[in-house]
Amino acid sequence: MDEHDRPLDRDSPIDRSASGLVSRDYRPRTRGPELLASWPLGTAPRQSEPGDTDWEITSDEYVTVQKNRLTLPYAGDIERTPLYLNLRGHARVTPGATLTLLLRTTHLREGKPYDAEIELTHEDGDDFQTPFVEFAPERPGDYTDLGEVFAGYELRAKATGGTGYLDQGTSVILYSE
Repeated sequence: MDEHDRPLDRDSPIDRSASGLVSRDYRPRTRGPELLASWPLGTAPRQSEPGDTDWEITSDEYVTVQKNRLTLPYAGDIERTPLYLNLRGHARVTPGATLTLLLRTTHLREGKPYDAEIELTHEDGDDFQTPFVEFAPERPGDYTDLGEVFAGYELRAKATGGTGYLDQGTSVILYSE
């Protein structure tokens, strides 16, 4: 056997599998945040047939683009694992306009590190990503009235001096540490 044809020298995951079904128990670990869930914007409100119609933002006051409430078991163990949100996607802005996107958690105090605001102009290009915002912080006392089962976020947008367009695939993404 040629040295390039031999398998890598590493332990079999079968021995570490509690159920003996490697596909069920195997959880690869990677460096960095782990994706838990993603919520794309989906079909634009004015879209009446199949196709790729962008969300059109014309209001110079914030409008809600997406809002979600999650049950905490779905969101993870917030008492032990920090969770983070960010927004990533594709946008177009008419010349001379500014598209402002605000991603905020609805169950934590307002402001950093719980809100991410990004301004996009025609010159910025099409693809964007916001900084991460804390969705479930480690610091006790950072929760306001969380209740027993709900947490949430809200994505708001406004356009000043023109029109902004968000692609249907633009997504709010939830990561764990």
